[in-house]
This record gives sequence, C-alpha cells and structure tokens, in this order.
Amino acid sequence: MISHELVRVFAHFFHMSKTFDEDIIDSYNHRITTIFLLMCMTLVILYDYFEEAVVCWTPSQFSDSWVQYTRKICWVSNNYFVSMSDQDLSSAVRSEVVYYQWTPIILTIQTVLFCLPFIFWKEFSRSSGIDLNGIAKSAKDLEYESSDRRTRGIRSVTKHIDRYLTHYKDFRTGWCQTLTAELASFGCFFGKRHGNHLVAIYLLSKLMYIGNACLQLYLLNVFLGTDYYVYGVEALRDVANNGTYRECSRFPRVGLCDFEIRTLSNNIEHYTVQCTMPINIFNEKIFLILWFWLTTIGLLNLASTISWMWTMFASDQRSYFKDHLLVLDLYDRSKDKKKLHSFVTHYIRQDGHFVIRMLELNSSDMVATEVVGALWNRYNKHYKREDNSLYEV
Repeated sequence: MISHELVRVFAHFFHMSKTFDEDIIDSYNHRITTIFLLMCMTLVILYDYFEEAVVCWTPSQFSDSWVQYTRKICWVSNNYFVSMSDQDLSSAVRSEVVYYQWTPIILTIQTVLFCLPFIFWKEFSRSSGIDLNGIAKSAKDLEYESSDRRTRGIRSVTKHIDRYLTHYKDFRTGWCQTLTAELASFGCFFGKRHGNHLVAIYLLSKLMYIGNACLQLYLLNVFLGTDYYVYGVEALRDVANNGTYRECSRFPRVGLCDFEIRTLSNNIEHYTVQCTMPINIFNEKIFLILWFWLTTIGLLNLASTISWMWTMFASDQRSYFKDHLLVLDLYDRSKDKKKLHSFVTHYIRQDGHFVIRMLELNSSDMVATEVVGALWNRYNKHYKREDNSLYEV
C-alpha cells in the first residue's frame, strides 16, 4: 500500500515538474535524477525506520537491554571492516565505514545540487523579459487546435516573441556597432542588447550541469573514503573476470564495532563485536547506479552543451530559417536573399534563433515553421522605411 502511494506521488511530481523551455538532457538532470534520488532516500529512511540497519552478534552474558544498547551504539559510532583473512586484529588494516548513517542526507544534498542549475535557468530567464516556458507550452497546445484557434495562437506567440526581439534592440549605427554585432554573433559578447542574453544564461546553466556531475563524483569520493571515481570500472572488471559482481570492502555487509562500558565500580570494559549492516545492500546498489548515472549524465551534458554552442554560434542560421520559409512558400530565392540576411542578423539574432529551436524541440516542426513564417511577415510589414527598404533592426 505504501509503495503504491509512493509511486503515485513520484509520478505526480514527474508530471507536474515538466517544463517546455529545456531540452531532454536538462530533463534528465533535474527531473529523472531528482526523482531517482528521492526514491532512494525514501527507501533508505523507511528501511532504517522499520528494520534494524545494524544487527550485532553479542556475548551470551548480554541481557536484552545490553543487546539493544549494542545495536544503538554501533549504529551511531562508525564500524570498520577487516578482512576475514587477517588473524591479528591489532595489526590488521581497518577500513572505517563512516557514511551509512548519513546516506539520506547525502542523497538530499545531491538532489539539491541537481536542482540548482535548473533554478538558475528559471530565475534568470524570467528576468530577461520573455516567458519562454509559457510561449513553448502555448505552442505545444496549438498542435491539436482547430485552424482558427491555431491561427490566433500563432499570432499571439509571434507578438510575444516580436516584443522581446525589438525591446532590447540596439539602434546605434556605425562601424563600431557593426563590428560588435558581428563579434556577438560568434559569442564574443553577451547581453540583451547583443541579442544573445537568453543563450548566455542557458549555456551557463549547461556548464553548471557539467560541473555538478563532476563535483558530485569528487565529493562522493571524499565522503565515502574510497576510490569511488573508479567504482564502476572495478565493478565491470569484476563482472568480466568472474561473471558476477562480488561484495567489496567499500560497502561491507559485515563489520566490527568497538565500544566501552563504564561499570558502577568505575571500571571501563572494552568490547569488540561483529555486526551485520543490511543497509549496505541498498547503499552498494544505490551508489553503484549513481556512479554510472553521474558518468553518463556528465557526458550527455557535455555533448548537449557542445551541440547547443555549435547550433547558436557556428551553424548556418540563414539556411535554417530559409528552409522554414520555403516550406510555407514565403521565400523568393531571387529577391529575398538580402532581406533574409537582415532578418536573421538584425532582427532574429541568437536569442530569436534559440526561442525557435526551443519551440521546435518542445512542440513540433510545423508549429515552429508557422511561427517563423509569422515573424517573417511581421518583419516585412512593420519594419520598412518610406522608400520601401527594410530597417536594419
């Protein structure tokens, strides 16, 4: 019953957290990963609450209250692992297990870290003056609307985008402004007046996702006190050599616990007991999956960032918009070449290109094409001089 309720809650959270101003890799970071981490955290907390995370083998003279005390003291103090092949405990190499009490807190911190780039993107994109999520969601809803409502919706989306594109336009002229605009198109300058404010914020959030994955691998390596950064590699090597994954000293199921008891006669008695740590069965699997996921998501973030940088600063934007206009039969190859250059370079710029790409990712190619066509018509209608030449806007 509890498991069904948890699944329902997490499914509802997954649905409610969906946004339309990101690509699928962003969704993997702040939605899929956080849901997985929260599920793991819930599992560990429930196991700690309903089951005994540490069970110790105690001397026969221990009463029930002594046994209970031993469990508690060995839970709050750190156990340590000694290989069964070591006969002398005093000279054996001890691997202290310091993390199992803190696993829920570790997972909570990881969840927060995965949400920080998403929060950064949301907060700073709102301050740019355009509700990209609202626009993309409206465009998504237009896919299944009737022709009239679809036309009105496209007009509304286009008006919103046009207002953003023209509000921060730099109307200064001269060779210096032309050079600055050209350099900004290659990412040398960033800002609202340069037409790449949204792109800069989004790419910075992408870099934060990459840094987050690397930072978490480093912090887990420090906190777990083991060579965690090669954990997955060793697990794969173990499976390749032995056909199965064996228990490792990083997450021992059996360890030793030292504690002292002061008697009424003021004597201090030392005890060493052997304890099982069933919670490490979960910890081992959780942190192994996390190793593979952090490595995978880090590489996906890197590939996604490179792809977006290429799209925004190195790809042929005029060809991209020309293809959209050709679909709607709005582009004349013999007459509109110069007009297209002005449209892309001085009106759309990187931020407009980025908005169209987001609409394409989160709605459909056809909706994005219709928005491009509406922006083209609006540009031709509203940005002409009296001599019928286009403004360099």
